[in-house]
Amino acid sequence: MTPELLTGRTARLVAVASGVWLLVDLWRVWTPSLITIFGLAASTPPEAIGGFAVGVMVVPLVLLLLLRRALTAPVALRWLLLLALAARLVVMVVGGGRPQLYVASAGVVVIVLWLCLATASLGDVLVPGVFLGLLLSATTHAALGSFGAVWRDDAWGWLVLGVQVLLVAAAWAGHVPGEAAGVGRRTAWLVFPALLLAGIALADVGRASTVDTIWGPVVLVAGCAAGFTIAARVSPRRWATALGALLLVGSVAVAMLVTASRHGVSGSLPSWSLVAYFVGMPALALCLGRPGLRATTGPGPAPGAAAGRPLATAGGAVVWVLVLFGYYAGYDLGYRADWLVVALAGVVGLVAVLGPGNPVRARRPGWPALALGTVVALLLAGFGPWATLQPIQGAAAVAAPAIAAGAAPLRVLAWNLRMGYGLDGRFDAAGQAALIAHEHPDVVLLSEVDRGWLLNGGQDQLRILARMLGMHAVFGPAADPVWGDAILTRGPVYRLHRLELGSHGSLTGAEALSLRVPYDGRKVTIVATHLQPRDDELNQTLGQVQELGVPLVDFSDEGPVVLGGDLNTTPGSPAWRALLAGGFGDMLARARPLPTDPAGHPVHQIDHVIGSPGMRSSDPHAPSTRLSDHLPVVVDLRLPRGALG
Repeated sequence: MTPELLTGRTARLVAVASGVWLLVDLWRVWTPSLITIFGLAASTPPEAIGGFAVGVMVVPLVLLLLLRRALTAPVALRWLLLLALAARLVVMVVGGGRPQLYVASAGVVVIVLWLCLATASLGDVLVPGVFLGLLLSATTHAALGSFGAVWRDDAWGWLVLGVQVLLVAAAWAGHVPGEAAGVGRRTAWLVFPALLLAGIALADVGRASTVDTIWGPVVLVAGCAAGFTIAARVSPRRWATALGALLLVGSVAVAMLVTASRHGVSGSLPSWSLVAYFVGMPALALCLGRPGLRATTGPGPAPGAAAGRPLATAGGAVVWVLVLFGYYAGYDLGYRADWLVVALAGVVGLVAVLGPGNPVRARRPGWPALALGTVVALLLAGFGPWATLQPIQGAAAVAAPAIAAGAAPLRVLAWNLRMGYGLDGRFDAAGQAALIAHEHPDVVLLSEVDRGWLLNGGQDQLRILARMLGMHAVFGPAADPVWGDAILTRGPVYRLHRLELGSHGSLTGAEALSLRVPYDGRKVTIVATHLQPRDDELNQTLGQVQELGVPLVDFSDEGPVVLGGDLNTTPGSPAWRALLAGGFGDMLARARPLPTDPAGHPVHQIDHVIGSPGMRSSDPHAPSTRLSDHLPVVVDLRLPRGALG
C-alpha cells in the first residue's frame, strides 16, 4: 500500500526538503572521499581528482539527454529518492575505502538527477523546499556539534537517519506534479549555485562555529530559518531581488574575505562577521523567489518546457563542481580563490535580477507554524551539542584542573590529523580523541585542522576534539581562516601569538601559533607549526625555518620553549640543522629512527618535537594507528633546572 501520511502541497514541500537534505549528507561523504580515497593522501594530481568529480556531476546531464521520457513519471522520482536514501544508509555503515567512494558517487548521481527532475514537476514548492532542506541540514548539523551524522555510529547518527526515512515515507505522495508544475529555467539553473554558496559560506555550520562555538551555529540556523520564511511566504518584487543580490554578495564577501586579530591570533574570522550568516540566507531567498507570470496549470508541464528545466538544473550542477574544485584546488596549486566564491554570488544575484521570475506560489504556511519551527531549530542548535558531544571515556584524566606540577614530566603529543580522516577515508574524530586521551598528554600540537571546509564535510574538527577531551583549544589559521594548526592544553593559556610565515615557493600557507602554559611554577612557551616545503619537495623548508629562528630565540630568552608539528623536514637536512641552532634539542632523539609518514608504512621522519637548551626528554614514541596519514609523536619533557618564566 502506498503511504500517504502527507498529501498535496505539504507532501511536495517535504519531498523537496528531504531530497535536499539527503543531497547535502551525500556530498558530506562524497567530497572528502575524493580527496582521501581517490586522491590517496595527495599523491593523485588535483586535475585527476577534479576530472573524476566533474564526471560524476555530468552523468545526470547525460541521463537526462538519453532517458528524458522515461524519467518524467512520478514513480521514477519516488524510486530515485528511495535509491538516494539507500545510498545514504550504505555510506553510513560501509567500512570506508573504495566501496564508500563508489556508493557515495552513485548516491550523488541519483539525488542530483532527482533534483533536476523536481524542477519540472515540483516547481510550486521547489524554492521553499530547497530552503527547508538546508534548514533541516544546518539544524541537525549544529545540534550534533558539527560532527556529521553520516560519520556517527551512535544513537544520534541513527536518529537523524530515522528522521530522514520518516520524511521520505511521509512525502511518498508528494511526487505528483502540483498546480504550477515547473519553475522558470533561470531558477532551475540557480539551484546548484545557490546550494554551493550555502555549503561553502552561508549555511556552513563549521565555519560559523569558528567565529563562536556557541553563538555562531545559532545565528546561522536563525539565518536559515529566516531564509525559509522568505522563500515560503514572500514574493519579492524586482527591487527586493536587487536588494537581496547586493546583500548576498556582501554577506559572501564578509564570510570569505574578512579577517581580524582576535586574542592575539591574526587571520581569524571577526565576531561581527556573524551578521553574514544571519543575512546571507534571506538574501539568497530573495534572489531565488521573485515571482513572474503564472505557469500553466494541470497535471504537468508541456514536454518541451519540462525538458528545459532539468537540463538547466543539470548545467547548474556542473557549475557547482567546477567552482567547488576551482576554489579548493587553489590551495594545492598556489593561489587563493575566495574571490571565485564572491564572483559566483555576483553571478547568482545578476541572473536573479535580470531573468524572468517564477510562477506565483500557492497556499503559504502560517506564521504560528513557522515561529514554532524556528524556536525548535534554535533550541536544537544551541543546546544539542551538550547532549550529542559528550566527553569520551578516558577524557577525565586529560581534563585535569591544571597541568601537572612537581616531579611529573610535561607530556607533549604532536599529530597531523589530516582533517580528521583516517586511511580508510572515514571521519573518525572519536577515534582520534580516544587515542589522544589514552596517551594522557598535557599539551597537544595539531596540524591540518579543518574547521569548516565543504570539501571535507563542513565539520569543526577542533571544537569536536576539544569537547570530547575537555581541553582548552586555540586555533592558528594557516591556509585560510578555517584551516590551520591548533593547540590543546589542560591548563590556562597566556599570551597568544600567531606568526604568519612566508610561502618561499610552497603552495599552502603556513604559520606558527604560540602560547604560554603554566608548568611546575613556571611558564613554558608552546609553539605549533606545519612547515610547507618549496615545490612540495621534502626538506625544502629552510626559508620558513629561518623566519622561525628569531622568534624562537626571543621566546627562549623568556623561559623554556617547546616546538612541534609536521615539519616536513628530516633529521640532518639543512632545515633541520637550522631548527636546532642556538642549542635547541631533538626531543625524540632517544627513539630515532622514528618514522611517522605515511602511517600505513612509515618511512619518513617528518613529525617532530624540539626543546630549548637544557630540556631533557624520556619515553619518546609514535603510537601505531590508521586514524590519519601520519603517526602521532609523544614525549615526556623535563625543564632545565633554574629555567626562567
